[in-house]
Amino acid sequence: MSVNGVTQTQASAYTYASSAANAENTKTTSAKENTSAANDTGVVYEPSKEAATSSVKKTYKPDTNMINKLKADADARTAQLRSLVEKMMSGQANTYGNANDIWSFLRKGDYTVDPATKLQAQKDISEDGYWGVKQTSDRIVGFANALTGGDQIGRAHV
Repeated sequence: MSVNGVTQTQASAYTYASSAANAENTKTTSAKENTSAANDTGVVYEPSKEAATSSVKKTYKPDTNMINKLKADADARTAQLRSLVEKMMSGQANTYGNANDIWSFLRKGDYTVDPATKLQAQKDISEDGYWGVKQTSDRIVGFANALTGGDQIGRAHV
């Protein structure tokens, strides 16, 4: 592999041009430099005389009306944002509180269930129902088999 000629094994040599050709190149280069230096004088800065003669200093006064208007606008926007965040947080707190209170609501038993819902719930939690012992244990074993790839639990591989 070659990295920019560093690892190459071939020898290379550099040959110098004749001194007459070098002298000619030097003359041409210095002539070009002299010509471009004359053309590249650029812009010369000349300070203004009006600014130097003016001794009156301007005094600036803050625009208090504009400042007060900007402050009032910023305060109104801040209050609006605060109100929005408070509404959002209180709504979340109420939802969380209601979710936690559902257990106390269910414990009181102060609710009614229609007969179809009651029948379905009893069927689901029965021994052969979806939430019953048999189907739940089958789901757990199926999950374990899926995780192990069907390998028998407790059996070591050598």
